[in-house]
Amino acid sequence: MLMMKESNLKVQLSKLNYNRLLIAFLFIFQFAFTQQKHIVIDYTNVVDSITLYVDQNNTEKRSAIGFIRKTQKRTSTEKKTIDTCYFHNLISKNPDYHFQQKISVQKIKKNVWKHYLVYHEDCRGFKLPKDSISLEGYFKILDNTKPVDGALYEPSLYNEPDPYDDNKVLRPVPLTPASTSEGWFSKGLKNGQWVFLNYSFAKTEEYYKNGIRDGLYTVNTENDSILYQTTFINGTGVEKIYRKDGSLYHIKHFKNGIQDYTKPYTIYYDSNKIAAKTDYVKGIVTEYYRNGTIFKTQQITLKNDIFYYNGLYKGYNKAGQLKEKQYYDHNTIIYTITYDTKERIQKIETGNMIQYFEKGKLKEVKFIP
Repeated sequence: MLMMKESNLKVQLSKLNYNRLLIAFLFIFQFAFTQQKHIVIDYTNVVDSITLYVDQNNTEKRSAIGFIRKTQKRTSTEKKTIDTCYFHNLISKNPDYHFQQKISVQKIKKNVWKHYLVYHEDCRGFKLPKDSISLEGYFKILDNTKPVDGALYEPSLYNEPDPYDDNKVLRPVPLTPASTSEGWFSKGLKNGQWVFLNYSFAKTEEYYKNGIRDGLYTVNTENDSILYQTTFINGTGVEKIYRKDGSLYHIKHFKNGIQDYTKPYTIYYDSNKIAAKTDYVKGIVTEYYRNGTIFKTQQITLKNDIFYYNGLYKGYNKAGQLKEKQYYDHNTIIYTITYDTKERIQKIETGNMIQYFEKGKLKEVKFIP
């Protein structure tokens, strides 16, 4: 009986040693494999550092896998890896992936934006909010410098509705575009070729140098014929965006890396008629129906590159009749006046008071508590 117990013990020890050897082998193999993907990090004079690495050795240029490593320096020659957070870098293939939400953009100069990967959630050894790292490598990102998808100015299968004939009151809401571009980051700054691809717009290729657009700017059709080509010099040039069908979408002027507000910004319908025009010098935005009549006008002011609704807003129906007036003070509506089909005052809203009119004459006054 004792001999059987000793025999079983030897078998168990043998299995234990085998398992230990197997674990050790797998650890060494994994370490050797991951070391091939790691980059050499210089820890000289570094007390605490975060490093973002993306594998760029693939045919599509896009990153397949990456890691973020946090390290601390112990002595002049010794360092300690606190933690490494691996991820499949779907950020480069799908900008809606949750890693995209961790990208933060900081304005480091008036005309230069730097991109960081910032942790909004704890990832093992990473602390919030200081652990962030400038992007390095090839990424596809949400790009708010480009239009969305034709938005208000796409061709319609139906007759364009007249919002005022439908008794709809429209407010002038700023368009906040969001689209995607892909290209190289170096130390968080756009560098080299960047491509704007969108299902409703023509392919646009542009070049950056240290975060500023500098070099050839080309818009191509699906057959790679050139729709438009120009050269940006240190951020100065004329940007034209085209739809997939070859129609011009917008013309925007830039100077030293920022929009040139001394020149108008114009958006076009696919028929090449003007859809919207912003005259920054005169301080007015004008939008048009497809038939060419004015849809609305809005007075604006520009302060520190921020636009405010200041002054009068006018809305018209397709027949050109005035349907609404509003007065704004720094985006706040002071009063609203609506008109009937004969352009007679129908209603006036001021603060908590509403005045109703019939055939141009005051009929009733209501106060809203």
